[in-house]
Amino acid sequence: MRVFIKALRNGFPETETDYTAWQGFQELGFKPVLFQNESGLQGCRPDDLIVGGISVILKKLTELEIHVPEYDYPCELSDYLGRRIWTDTLDNVLSETKKWPVFVKPVKDKVFVGFLLRSEKDIPRLREAKYDEPVLCSEPVEFL
Repeated sequence: MRVFIKALRNGFPETETDYTAWQGFQELGFKPVLFQNESGLQGCRPDDLIVGGISVILKKLTELEIHVPEYDYPCELSDYLGRRIWTDTLDNVLSETKKWPVFVKPVKDKVFVGFLLRSEKDIPRLREAKYDEPVLCSEPVEFL
């Protein structure tokens, strides 16, 4: 198994999450292959791991003829999620400050990276998002 991680042109992982994965895989003894676009995934096999945006991964899985089911939080599993999850718009979330902190992530692929919205100081992380953007929201959870 090889590990491919999305990178910027300067050779560093693209996001904080990608960088964390890069460090972790190195600590596990892997030598991650950094790629900038789909051409960097030439020769990628079904047993390889790709760390990057959902669109890149879905495209590669389609090329490998691997069926990808629609992903969601099925209501049948809501009792096991350990928190309430709901869909809203970014505008509603930003206007309801009394409900903060709230974890927020886009429904669409990587309009922004999901994060815990605690205060107005966090709003610049949403600079690419539109106010009518559909988002998934979650109550904060502390993972132990």
